[in-house]
Amino acid sequence: MKYSLRLFTNIAIISAITVFTITAHNAYSQTRGLEFGDIVWQILIPDNPGTTLNDKQIRSMKQIQDVNGDNVNDVAVATGNYWTICFSGNNGAIIWQYSTHFGSINTGSVEWEEAMAIADVNNDGTHDVVIGCGGGNEMVYALNGINGNVLWSYGNSTTTSDGDIESIKIKYDYNGDGFNDALVSASGVTNGGRHALICLNALNGEVIFYRTQPQPFTDDVVATESGGAIGVNNGAPYSVTGFDTLGNSVWSYNSTGNTWSLIEFRI
Repeated sequence: MKYSLRLFTNIAIISAITVFTITAHNAYSQTRGLEFGDIVWQILIPDNPGTTLNDKQIRSMKQIQDVNGDNVNDVAVATGNYWTICFSGNNGAIIWQYSTHFGSINTGSVEWEEAMAIADVNNDGTHDVVIGCGGGNEMVYALNGINGNVLWSYGNSTTTSDGDIESIKIKYDYNGDGFNDALVSASGVTNGGRHALICLNALNGEVIFYRTQPQPFTDDVVATESGGAIGVNNGAPYSVTGFDTLGNSVWSYNSTGNTWSLIEFRI
């Protein structure tokens, strides 16, 4: 089966969540039923007591399958004030929240839309949330979808210049154990950092392969049956590099700018 890749731009960043209707079956008021476009619930991102920064912009937002047992899919959100929060899709109540603010060292938030992935990484039948941070954190965390507890983490908690985690995709099995693994785009700095394509065992966070890229900066990454592709750049030129299931580069395509989003589609 053939597959192709398409490039898209980022979504707008917001600091509040509003959920609108796509069905009209629940009561909205005493005078009429719920209609298309009505607000079902709305919340503001809470303060993080660990910091006075409180940049509440929403960096990434994903639907997650029902984790609180009310038969309604829920919402996972990563914010600029270091929160990863799981909200009830039914009423917007906080199911759990996890902060990546740890003080003067190893503190950073999810900075990129695609640096959050939803997948069942502990094989318990409930989807989990995997995030990658930037700033001074630059680590990957797998969070239990039920309660937000850390299942595993990847990275160095004592360094602050390894480069942002810009993308995480969990879609294919790369080590043959029957479970999908996590592809990670880890950027760097001009004269240091990782600037690497990394594949992690999604069950435990162990490295399956680690491929340093010749360019200092990485962008989005996408998983495919034959391996995947990663956007890389040196400010200019910009390119997309295709790789096999071992992470080895097999093709390259020049682009006109940063590759913010790569998506697999089949024809």
